Amino acid sequence: MPCLHLQLKPRVEGGNLCDVKIPHEIRSQVFRYKKSSVRYVLDENPSSDQDGDNNNIEIQDPYCFVELPFFTGFEITSNIASSGLLPVKLGIADDRHLGRSEALAPRRADVDSAYHINLKAEQIPATFEVKVFANDGITPKKFTKKSLGAQTTAENNFLVQVDLFFEYESNNLFH
Repeated sequence: MPCLHLQLKPRVEGGNLCDVKIPHEIRSQVFRYKKSSVRYVLDENPSSDQDGDNNNIEIQDPYCFVELPFFTGFEITSNIASSGLLPVKLGIADDRHLGRSEALAPRRADVDSAYHINLKAEQIPATFEVKVFANDGITPKKFTKKSLGAQTTAENNFLVQVDLFFEYESNNLFH
């Protein structure tokens, strides 16, 4: 089965819009949402309680939602987000420091999640825009374009990159 890999990076610092360009359009067919891989900024100052919850660790929301233009709104229904928004698990990563020593480590999280969800997709154009929303499905989920280790507490829980992997039936472009 062919694989569609979408790497989402922000158009602008602090934005939630991502531009995607793939080599060719893909015809309408069933897609299996297989995996997501998310990198985000952890709490950059664990010695203070910035969100006022009496805990010094500022924790990431459990999900974000991605608006892909090839899902029309009836493939995904949620009581949290608008119809058609793809849920992506964020959670808390096990490998918070990417194998570096505690003292030198930029506080990043990598979270990989497996899915096995079949979705009927409309025709996928070669270029399109993707929007990413926070856990409520409404608030834009911010990305940072800053290089690893350059973030401050202002970028706590900002996304760095989201990778989505889909498997689909046919790479034949002709109907």
